[in-house]
Amino acid sequence: MGSAWAERLGRLPAGAIRVTADGGPEAGATCLVLAVGFEDQTPDQAGVTDLLARPDVHVVLVGPPAEPSIAGWAGALAQRRPEACTLVTVAAETSKAEAVRQGLRAAVARDAQIVGYVSADFSSPVSEIVRLRDIMRSRGAAVVMGARVAMLGVDIRRSAVRHYLGRCFAMVASSILQTAIYDTQCELKLFRPSPALGAALATPFSSTVAFDVELLGRLLVGGPGIPPLGAGEIIEVPLRTWHGHQHANPVTDPARAFLAVRDLRRIAADLMARRKSL
Repeated sequence: MGSAWAERLGRLPAGAIRVTADGGPEAGATCLVLAVGFEDQTPDQAGVTDLLARPDVHVVLVGPPAEPSIAGWAGALAQRRPEACTLVTVAAETSKAEAVRQGLRAAVARDAQIVGYVSADFSSPVSEIVRLRDIMRSRGAAVVMGARVAMLGVDIRRSAVRHYLGRCFAMVASSILQTAIYDTQCELKLFRPSPALGAALATPFSSTVAFDVELLGRLLVGGPGIPPLGAGEIIEVPLRTWHGHQHANPVTDPARAFLAVRDLRRIAADLMARRKSL
């Protein structure tokens, strides 16, 4: 499966990324991407260590080579644990959206049963990541997304402003995607490798801060000769624990809010063009 998917994805652009470590996950493993050095997120080394303690999880750490974590502990970890950790370096000016895309492409090429991306600061703890992975396996879904739903009995720490502005963002995104989604921006998303995912990752995103929406849109639209995913193949799972951190956010930071609006316009235009071309 790994070589076949590598052929589907095509050779990674020369000079665009550098991958170190040749070890791969065991068959059926989960391969998770963590973008390091973006949006002022402080990577949680303890979270990475906890993930690597799981025998069926492989971690792909993505970031610019000058990022202290990449140059330091992350690089050392990939050299020390090649069977469990891969390091992907990207150019200094690379956006987080492109870093995640390159990381997912590398993850798909490693023959994992499930791939995904999670926040490097582990706003969603490892226990939640594993729980959603197990739900994905049991329900056979193509995509599983964490959803931050504040309700009795859960520990969702998110400011009221962030929550309500996030709901407005999700409503606009749902309109663009032509399907109801509660939380597009939660950084805990899992995918099964498929032709639809390969096509969705084949070209760079037009967006920078709303790439989650663009990726979902591409999956729901499909491509020439590639069937789209049905909305029923994508499920949202309310998280039991999520602790927001005070890094830049596309909803509450004014400059990034502007970029988010710009991104949504671009995504809407791109998805419309894709639908018309089919």
